[in-house]
Amino acid sequence: MKKIACLGVMMAASAAFADTYTWNGASGAAWATGENWLDSETPAAWTDGTSASFGAGASVSLPSSVAVSNLTTSGAIAISGPDSNPAFLSPSTPTLVFPGLTLDDIDGSLLMADLNGGAIGQYKPSKAYHYRRNGSTATAQFQMTHNQHLRCVKVTFTEDAGGVWAQTGNKSYYVHKDNNGENKVGEDVDTDPKTVEWSMTTSPSGSGMCISNMRGAGPRVKIAGNAQFGGAVALTNAVLETTKPDSQTWNAAFPSSNSSLSVKGLSDATVDKTFGVLDDVHAAWLTATASDNVFTNMLLSQVVPVSARMAGSTMGFIADAAPYHVTYNGQTMTCQFQFSGSNGTYVKGCKVELTQSGANVTARATKSYYHPGGELGEDLDTTSGVTTYTSVSGNGIKSLVLRTVDVPSRTLGGNSGFDNLAVDNAQIVFMNNTMRPKQNLVARNGAQVLIWGGNGNNGTGTGKIYTFESGSVLVSLLTQGTEGNATYIFDNATLYLPLLHNSWRDGQNMMRYITLRNGARTIGNPTRSGDCSKLTIFSDGTGPNVFGTGMCLYSVGSPTLYITTSANLEIPGNLYQAPGSSGTPVTKRGDAKLTLSGENSFGGRFTIEAGTVELASNTALPTASPMTLKGGCTVTCGATTNSTGALTLSGNATINVGDGALSFADSHDATWAAEATLNIVGTGRLPGKTIRFGTNGSGLTAAQLKQIRYNGDRVSLTGQGYLGGPQGLIIMIL
Repeated sequence: MKKIACLGVMMAASAAFADTYTWNGASGAAWATGENWLDSETPAAWTDGTSASFGAGASVSLPSSVAVSNLTTSGAIAISGPDSNPAFLSPSTPTLVFPGLTLDDIDGSLLMADLNGGAIGQYKPSKAYHYRRNGSTATAQFQMTHNQHLRCVKVTFTEDAGGVWAQTGNKSYYVHKDNNGENKVGEDVDTDPKTVEWSMTTSPSGSGMCISNMRGAGPRVKIAGNAQFGGAVALTNAVLETTKPDSQTWNAAFPSSNSSLSVKGLSDATVDKTFGVLDDVHAAWLTATASDNVFTNMLLSQVVPVSARMAGSTMGFIADAAPYHVTYNGQTMTCQFQFSGSNGTYVKGCKVELTQSGANVTARATKSYYHPGGELGEDLDTTSGVTTYTSVSGNGIKSLVLRTVDVPSRTLGGNSGFDNLAVDNAQIVFMNNTMRPKQNLVARNGAQVLIWGGNGNNGTGTGKIYTFESGSVLVSLLTQGTEGNATYIFDNATLYLPLLHNSWRDGQNMMRYITLRNGARTIGNPTRSGDCSKLTIFSDGTGPNVFGTGMCLYSVGSPTLYITTSANLEIPGNLYQAPGSSGTPVTKRGDAKLTLSGENSFGGRFTIEAGTVELASNTALPTASPMTLKGGCTVTCGATTNSTGALTLSGNATINVGDGALSFADSHDATWAAEATLNIVGTGRLPGKTIRFGTNGSGLTAAQLKQIRYNGDRVSLTGQGYLGGPQGLIIMIL
């Protein structure tokens, strides 16, 4: 295995006293050449544990992975790796896809490639899943959805002195949309029983699928310490990896191509993290005269300011503000929250002081600022031409958002061209939508991802896959902070929506395609569906999964909410219509159980196609929505009492009324399949006010009554619409 240049992630004890080497090379010069570095005006080679400081405009050609302790640029910097090989991979002949690299340089979650072939008809980007390494060989499944079908090609990687080689197998893989192909992204197609195998082809005109343009593997710039960028960071076919547990804000742009960002924490750390939000409803404006207790059970030493809101007599409106110049001296933390006027004509700011008070963190505002013609990010304490007010009534602060951090934290505030982003036991904050990855995000091992800002993102995100694994958390703030058309996968992970929209009563975030697996959950306020043609909540893995937030259903685009359960799913949150929105149909699919325990008021038809629906509250069913039961499905009532719309029966179905009661609206005009039977199971004898159709004896037709059985017996209909015992000829034996 080849050596990679400039190893310095694990510093020796003496490295703490190493000199700082300053870049002195020309644009495009190599990092590993000693003459390109100055140490006290003496050229020297880079040694382990040193720091790098780049001058403005330095362009770095990176032949292999390198590592530094700290990295600072006073201007733009470009880091480029080998070009992606556009050749189509063959099942018989390996292709050199990453020259000069080894499998040690490759993180499977950052790999991408293009799929093509007769089954697709055009180039489509795909992401690597189930990357498995075994010595000098690795495999990955490159997956994508096309017309709601899952397409996949499996690739094998090997390494030698020349670099990393790749070849396909003899098969490509396909899962049809009728088998929920669109929800299978990220699953192991090797073990999925619904997978279809096709013959592999080596050209885009064949009948199957093929792979080309492998990218995103490396090389890597590994930064074990501080990283501060003074200008745009252009990554091309490269990976930027940061590992130190500290807090940093990167406001420089990342105009990147086929590149990735990886933020890694400590491999053995398991951290119980707390998010704190002081919202508009409950928050008072911070003053300079008294400290407010803003968060409980938080350590100031682990606090990172994320955002706040500014308003006051000179603002005239409420504006979102970002944190700058965060300082901490062991006892007090200060932060300048800043807002820029239109076209950057001025900067307004408010300085906040945070202190520890017992187990809690308190906050007060100490100064407010105004700088005509200023720029976001400048230190308003030291910049000339800044007007400082000791009274903060002009530019006040509330709606503080803090989070604990004892793993690496990166706040991204510029523009990004990343194809992929991996967060491993670390924290990432997106201050605007342009900083988010172009394609995919993977968060794992307790990672936290906070999405802040970005109004109007509800229609974006098509093709993106955001995957959260192993106890990671997505926190989404501000109106439409998430990207509605992206696919969100939570695998033993959490979605947290802390803010509340006063009118819609939801978390203000558009999310349309959500997968929960292996004990995943959503908490906080409801998601918002947005205007679209289809909504999906998919539950799989071992379960049970919990959709605790519920969803505010916005019916523009006439969508149907499809809830598919291959693992048990609980929805204690509410499924309800957005203000001014008409009825959204809800369809339950899949053999596993769906438990409804919220206060549901969606206006469209509720169709149960398969599996069991458990009614766990007296408001589990919307009172006006008609219901359709298809063959093989079951509704269980337990001890609840629910009312809903008219019943349509499409096949043999079961209602286990238990000790509860279930009332349908008048259903005599509803369609019941002629051969279908409605089997009702309950305790006690009818009528007992258990099952009801309408409010009188005409709620069902005579033919419909013949299709109903209660504990195996025929039924009748009382004058109040309740099912009663069988009526007919009585034979008396004397």
